[in-house]
Amino acid sequence: MDNETIYKNRFPGKEVLEDKNKVWKVICQFFLQQYVEKDSLTVDVAAGYCEFINNIESREKIAFDINPDLKLYASKDVLTVNDSFFELSNYLKNKKADVVFASNIFEHLDNKEQVIQAIKLFYDNLKYGGRLIILQPNIKYVKEEYWDFIDHKVALTDKSLIEA
Repeated sequence: MDNETIYKNRFPGKEVLEDKNKVWKVICQFFLQQYVEKDSLTVDVAAGYCEFINNIESREKIAFDINPDLKLYASKDVLTVNDSFFELSNYLKNKKADVVFASNIFEHLDNKEQVIQAIKLFYDNLKYGGRLIILQPNIKYVKEEYWDFIDHKVALTDKSLIEA
């Protein structure tokens, strides 16, 4: 599957990205920032267009994504890693993150075992007392529309995610 083409068609035009960024600025400022200390090392494990990582205040920011255009979207204060988040440990080396942010990624994995592997990986790379923040579509509420996207493979609810 050609994710680059899919996402360019799904989010066409600079104005769409600008509008999304405005929404994320508000989400970060008025909601998510309370979970991210300003002196944190924050990792966005599937940064996409960098809406979260660009708009959150954090001492050190790392954005992971397989999108080869990742650097085009990241602010200057964001270290970009153009690789799978499953390689997170290799890039953090001896560091541990204060915050790992995972938004809309689990539905793209191949199966629920990979979801569990990813969650374990994120926890293994968090400092003691660190935070894993997950934003995820809940199939219980989005129903059939969940499958409107060709790259959605794994369906989760709030309860299945907690169980994982």
